[in-house]
Amino acid sequence: MQAYASGAKDAFGFLFDLYEPKLRHFLSLRMGGSLWSEQEEVFQVVWLKVHKARKQFDPQHRFSAWFFAIAWNSLYDRYRRLNFDEDEGDWEATADYILSSEAYLRIKQDLVQLSRLIRELRTRPREE
Repeated sequence: MQAYASGAKDAFGFLFDLYEPKLRHFLSLRMGGSLWSEQEEVFQVVWLKVHKARKQFDPQHRFSAWFFAIAWNSLYDRYRRLNFDEDEGDWEATADYILSSEAYLRIKQDLVQLSRLIRELRTRPREE
């Protein structure tokens, strides 16, 4: 990731090759019955956010934790926007839908697990 943040063009290809199948698997598990196009949209958003934030990556932390935090946040953003009628500003109906949905509960459980993993990763000594 440091090479990519520094401008090495081949570094992105390496990261993409390594994390593309992991991200697809992650999304298919969490988005289950969603259309492929919806999963693909989140997939592209994640990589775009990684690209935009590449210079903000802290090499003191593991890339995988940073990457999947972006993936979680992108997935959460998608569910947050789900069924939001922008014209009417129906925030309460959207919140009720999200709070009652199985997807939200699964995301919430996964976020708790991810938080634990991130804390664990941060306390581990960095492997060289």
